[in-house]
Amino acid sequence: MNQLAGRVAVVTGAGSGIGRALARALALEGARIVAADLDEAGMAETTRDLDAIAVRTDVTQRSQVLALADRAFSEVGAVHDI
Repeated sequence: MNQLAGRVAVVTGAGSGIGRALARALALEGARIVAADLDEAGMAETTRDLDAIAVRTDVTQRSQVLALADRAFSEVGAVHDI
């Protein structure tokens, strides 16, 4: 357990389905989650009990992906390959 403690993961599509499952699984292993999705209500559900932030992001828009990266680095200080 907590093999990912101190690590930060950005998970796109975190509002539902595989993205939600991945965010929760990484969090259970200790990772801090930056959840990205268009579905704000879904992200709120995903991140409710996690060490996470939610960032509304349309990954088809380069400017929004860059804003996601900026927010991740400014709020949590890092993003890791996991």
